[in-house]
Amino acid sequence: MSGRFAALAACLLLAGAAQAETKAAAESEERLRIGSEVQEGDRVGVVTGAARPEAGGVPRTQRPAAGGTMRGATRSRLSEEYVARVDALEADVKAGRTRLDDALRRYNSLR
Repeated sequence: MSGRFAALAACLLLAGAAQAETKAAAESEERLRIGSEVQEGDRVGVVTGAARPEAGGVPRTQRPAAGGTMRGATRSRLSEEYVARVDALEADVKAGRTRLDDALRRYNSLR
């Protein structure tokens, strides 16, 4: 009887661990969703027109095939801080999913 009780207790513990990892994985995915939104300061302007294209500079914008001009269009790229932040959040999500998979595997092995 004590063997059955121990197995049941272990199963309940693993079920609780799986639930906790499920919640942690969902929270890390939510942090990624929020953290990957581009905020003020996450874009860095790119200087254009500093050098002619022949000298390795950025070529001027061309008139679109249809529609208006490209005036007012800004050139920018994501900052290194933004890329590092998103990479860290993605790594956190990946680690959380790995922990969840391990917890579910342990739980399912006892069922």
